[in-house]
Amino acid sequence: MRKILVLLIVACFAAWGFSSSADASIFIDFEAPEFSLDSSMGDTNHTYSSPYGDINFNGRIWWKLDGSAIPDNTLGDATKSAGWFLKNNIDSNQIEMTFDFPVTGGSFYIYGLSDLQDVVGAESTGIMYYGEAWAGSTLVQSGSFEAGRSWSLIGPGTLSQPVDRVVLWSSDSSGNNFAIDDITIETIPEPATMSLLGMGLMGLIGIRRKRS
Repeated sequence: MRKILVLLIVACFAAWGFSSSADASIFIDFEAPEFSLDSSMGDTNHTYSSPYGDINFNGRIWWKLDGSAIPDNTLGDATKSAGWFLKNNIDSNQIEMTFDFPVTGGSFYIYGLSDLQDVVGAESTGIMYYGEAWAGSTLVQSGSFEAGRSWSLIGPGTLSQPVDRVVLWSSDSSGNNFAIDDITIETIPEPATMSLLGMGLMGLIGIRRKRS
């Protein structure tokens, strides 16, 4: 019995070390079955349940930007006549994502009014796009972006610490002017395997005490 307990303890620590060092990623495409187009401009709050916790979006799921359809960019394919994406909330001129789990990095594709002129080349319209990543009330990182391409979650490189909220907005306050899609979210999953092994270990200890 003592050997079994020692092996279980070693396995718990091994599982903890593996889970703590292995990143997991979530890919979000708004054309996936989990999402549907919003019926009105007031539909701006959405929740996506991932294996690691909920992701809350404040933005409208739609297929037009400034009244025009934009080809979908999923997996670099700009051949579809119209894609679904998460566009800015017109009332606040921003898109906000909050996470119920620690986010360590990721990326997204941003559409802007420039995409209506040239989907591939994304000609400049003078509109800039900005973002911030927050951990509670602490600003972790900020950055600026151009439309028509993919970007890391916020600015260059990786986040200096896990975050739980990302906010994006544009320099044009007129409203209907940008959207995001093809979002990748990176996280370090909780060591659930260790928890299960720990419960098994506690059960064995309980059985041994009961017998003695």
